Amino acid sequence: MKITVHIGSTKTGSSALQAHLFKAREDLVAKGIWYSNSGVKSNAHHVLFASVHPGAWEMHKDELSGDIDERFAYFKDTLSRIISEAESAGIEHIVLSSEYWWTILPPQFRNIISLAFKEHDVRLVACIRRQDRWLEATYLQSVKSGEKRPFDEWLKARLSNPHFGGSHYLRILNYWTETLLPVETVVVPYEFTDRSEYIKRISSKVCDEDVGDIVVPTTAMVVNKSPNKEGCNALLQVNQRQQASPDRGAELIEIMKNNSRPENTKDATLLNIAEQQRLLLRFYKINDLVVKMYCPEISGSLFDMSEFSESEKIVASSAGHG
Repeated sequence: MKITVHIGSTKTGSSALQAHLFKAREDLVAKGIWYSNSGVKSNAHHVLFASVHPGAWEMHKDELSGDIDERFAYFKDTLSRIISEAESAGIEHIVLSSEYWWTILPPQFRNIISLAFKEHDVRLVACIRRQDRWLEATYLQSVKSGEKRPFDEWLKARLSNPHFGGSHYLRILNYWTETLLPVETVVVPYEFTDRSEYIKRISSKVCDEDVGDIVVPTTAMVVNKSPNKEGCNALLQVNQRQQASPDRGAELIEIMKNNSRPENTKDATLLNIAEQQRLLLRFYKINDLVVKMYCPEISGSLFDMSEFSESEKIVASSAGHG
């Protein structure tokens, strides 16, 4: 069986992609692609992926047991069911998607996953975003979820993680390539000015087929907006209260209604140019290796740097950082 595993990352349009794929399931069947509704939550295979994740399973306690062996059994049984569904429908390509695997898992989880996919032709698909923008967007999402720390404190803790809190793309790509042994690894840099065209492009990459107009026939859905700077500050004030408010959900909705980042903007929310550049210097060599190992079709930089002046752009002489 051909199985495409889309692992995110977060904040690269994954939620919108999953919403469109789930909505287009019947049309995808006609193209020979199976996007199962087994192990699904919020349009993605989050429950399936969470069952072999040391922490994410806690967000799905209604579906998953607190016993690790039972969760491992759920993973194997659900994956087997998805494969059987596709075989019964005469379909030879399964697409699975969840950002929960945008990390490095302990050996016991890795072993279960590796064995489950061993007999199949796996494709690995990952979307990656320029690290300064990705870290900023990740923080803004964390604030929506209750993060209390200011950005600089959060960022310092994030970058102290062995894989830089998900932003060391090379380590994560290498980890999943070694775990899944894919016949193909597809890495797509996240840069867009038109949401619909981006989701069409990434859906075709994930499905390994030109399905753009099937999955996104009109306008791409906006699924998970980020707050602007004022919205971030307002949410932090709510999160930092000594007592949790029972009305936090309503407050979040009201704040986001009036304080969302403009769609498709490339402007930073929390970082100035100098701070962006310092972050990118840290990742220069890492991104260069990602291009060489996973994106040979790219000549030059992995990400767009057009908002920097010539004197501010990251150049090859910055070797030694990262």
